[in-house]
Amino acid sequence: MKQMLYLMAARSITFECEWARIYQRLLPRLCTYDERMKDYRGKKRVLGRIAGQMTSMIYALLKTDQEPVSNIPSGQELPAPMLYDPEVHRKHREGHYRSLKPGTLTRKIIQLPKKT
Repeated sequence: MKQMLYLMAARSITFECEWARIYQRLLPRLCTYDERMKDYRGKKRVLGRIAGQMTSMIYALLKTDQEPVSNIPSGQELPAPMLYDPEVHRKHREGHYRSLKPGTLTRKIIQLPKKT
């Protein structure tokens, strides 16, 4: 399972997608730059981070689908599963967070006035 997640993460950073943008953003922060090789060292750490984020997203999608499926009586048709949406992922990264848990209210960020 670990090898499959590693391969998924390694393949996803080669495409033009959110995972590749996250990888490019984290590379300078988490890796050291080698002047001699003119490349970053320690890229597997970033790749592990991407694989971990993928794992948590897969878990959240499966957990979201588990609740409606558990309430359906046997023999009835199952609802369509929740699929990964790159647009939702992009909005989430920009700060428009929407919880996958049913019944949670959106929280507003309140900026307190500065003390003078």
